[in-house]
Amino acid sequence: FKYFDSFVHIIPDDYWVYKRIGFNNTIYIPNIYTFDSSKVPTSPLTQKNILMVGRIDDIIKGGKYGILAMSEILKEIPDAKLSIVGLNPPDDLIDLTHDLHIEENVIWANFSSNISEHYLNTSVLLVTSVSESFPMVMNEGKAHSVPIVSFNVDYSPCFQKGVITVEMFDYHAMAKETIKLLNDFEYRKEMGRIAKESLKMYNNNDTINMWGKLFNALVN
Repeated sequence: FKYFDSFVHIIPDDYWVYKRIGFNNTIYIPNIYTFDSSKVPTSPLTQKNILMVGRIDDIIKGGKYGILAMSEILKEIPDAKLSIVGLNPPDDLIDLTHDLHIEENVIWANFSSNISEHYLNTSVLLVTSVSESFPMVMNEGKAHSVPIVSFNVDYSPCFQKGVITVEMFDYHAMAKETIKLLNDFEYRKEMGRIAKESLKMYNNNDTINMWGKLFNALVN
């Protein structure tokens, strides 16, 4: 890294780690925000639907934990549905739904060019990643006022608000928190409100100005 003119981190935790090591050429600039959350419609949160979005075939995304959690959820809420939006679901995960006898309650939605329709039809978003930095699915879910249950990955602090976290790999706890949300409309509505409210911390003008300041410094 010392050979770079500047090295940009998108989460502050990484930035401080490299600063402590002695890389003074590293700076923190958050990712650009790609949509205006105030203009995104709010999910009614009335369905017993759960959503997962992402590269389900990627081990890092922890898809199997969402399916295992769903098997626990169905013991309490047998009419719940899990929709999984992503490309090419792997055979081992499809087989897992059969082994758990939950294939009727898991919908493989595959790729979608209109992801908003899925957020508007769900009441809980599961984020099962075991490693993340700037998970856009969280921002998308929050923008639609959907409460989120996630593993306690060391996300940027900006993702911690409006997110219910459980211990890493503990899909039983993930199921428990999801059941709590699905059984209490007022609770999930309030968690959804907090989630959307947390997006107000983003300001694209600040991010753009930070990049401009960096480029000017490098040119000069």
